[in-house]
Amino acid sequence: MPYWRRASTLPGSLRRSIISVGNDPLYHRVRIAYYLHHSLCCIINVILILCPKIRFVNTQTATERQKMLKTAIMPLIAGVLSVYFLGNMLKYCYQPAKAYFGKGGIMAEEKRPGDSNRITREYIDSLLVEMRHLDAAMPSTAFPLFGETFSTPVMTAALSHLQRLHPDGMVELARGAVKAGAVLWTGMGDESELAAITATGAKTIKIIKPYADNEDIYRKIRHAEECGVIAVGIDVDHAFNRNGGYDIVHDRPMRPKSTAEIRDFAAATRLPFLIKGVLGVKDALKCVGAGVAGIVVSHHHGIMDFAVPPLMALPEIRKAVGGDYPLFVDCGLESGMDVFKALALGATACSVGRALMGPLGESGADGVAKAIANIAAGLVHTMAMTASPDLTHIDPSVIHRAQ
Repeated sequence: MPYWRRASTLPGSLRRSIISVGNDPLYHRVRIAYYLHHSLCCIINVILILCPKIRFVNTQTATERQKMLKTAIMPLIAGVLSVYFLGNMLKYCYQPAKAYFGKGGIMAEEKRPGDSNRITREYIDSLLVEMRHLDAAMPSTAFPLFGETFSTPVMTAALSHLQRLHPDGMVELARGAVKAGAVLWTGMGDESELAAITATGAKTIKIIKPYADNEDIYRKIRHAEECGVIAVGIDVDHAFNRNGGYDIVHDRPMRPKSTAEIRDFAAATRLPFLIKGVLGVKDALKCVGAGVAGIVVSHHHGIMDFAVPPLMALPEIRKAVGGDYPLFVDCGLESGMDVFKALALGATACSVGRALMGPLGESGADGVAKAIANIAAGLVHTMAMTASPDLTHIDPSVIHRAQ
């Protein structure tokens, strides 16, 4: 694996920045910023090598100075090349690196009007919370789901391919979820990985890609059942690419799925069958009619520009599907306050992804567990400050939209 792909070898602040952006469009530019750090180190080393010799150059004989010059010529060349390389790297990635480092992973440098991730973040931040203190109590965040009880509604997102962060990224994520008493969602991965994930004891929900060959989907459903997951589903939003064609993910062709196909998938398993990638009432009602047991309100981290923020779509979807139907939400949730806003607007539970990547890369399962615990603690605090005694008694009227 190339040196720059190994997150554990990067300097701390740079590692956190790169980890936080994951597969964002500027990721390949930001990762090159590592070479800025490496070049600066080269220059500093050259200075450290040459300065002691130059300091005494006037006290040396001509022969000694000639010997010193021969000794220093290679570091000098290296220094010149480092300066040249540094200049080119500054031109190429200073601005995106500055944007990432300064904004904690948010692409501040790229102010595209249609950036769905930015739109989503701004919408979440526009939601204000009304404090309520009378009759408040220490809240409980326990909630039941698919026959299990969890200590927090803060779940992991359906992540995959985390080897760049940790050699056993998904397994460590699972161990962290177990320690935190949280639901683990997992995305694309081979059968041995799913078996290793469930072997940790993690209560797992497996999300399958919308493969062109439906037999691939049925086979993965059967394998998920064998591994003991608590639910299985498909992220239907991954059928098309941005170039006007069908999507191809890791050399596997994708296709859109009809309501009839979804009904067949749901009927083919004894597990709760979920759909990820719903952003409106029409799709939500189609899912309910097809026997889908739960929905993830999501735009797949900006898979389409100008996508409706999930928290904007959530209240109407909740009204349409009823109060007890499992509704999950992801995209841009980073804190206990974010999770509280989603719960108040109708979510059953919330998935957090990128906020767990940095801790996973730095501390493995312990980092993940701590990050989930911190978010859960923020949720408890906000519930206490709004007189919300448990997850079933969060009043939606505490949420106000900033004008």
